[in-house]
Amino acid sequence: MNDLQVGKALASYPILFGLSLERKLKPTSQWLNDLGMDDLQVAETVARSPQLCGYSLDKNLKPRFALLEQQVSAGKLVDFVKTRGSSWFMCKMADCSDRIQSSL
Repeated sequence: MNDLQVGKALASYPILFGLSLERKLKPTSQWLNDLGMDDLQVAETVARSPQLCGYSLDKNLKPRFALLEQQVSAGKLVDFVKTRGSSWFMCKMADCSDRIQSSL
């Protein structure tokens, strides 16, 4: 991320200051890389939705992403995550399916 992106991310989600690099930031970035995003796409996604780094990978991100995988075609999955940011992570699991469908 460039300095402007870092500044915007910290201004919109100051909790980033307190997140563990080893326990939160690196694992989330690596998971986004593993989904198929390159480093620039990860940086843009985190800059746009810094709260993604605050969510639990195992309790929040991965289960909701598994639901996304069922409902969004594979070729559009990374674009969905990049353009929709974190909004689909904030819903309750019971409501996620409807929220995802309304976003397509």
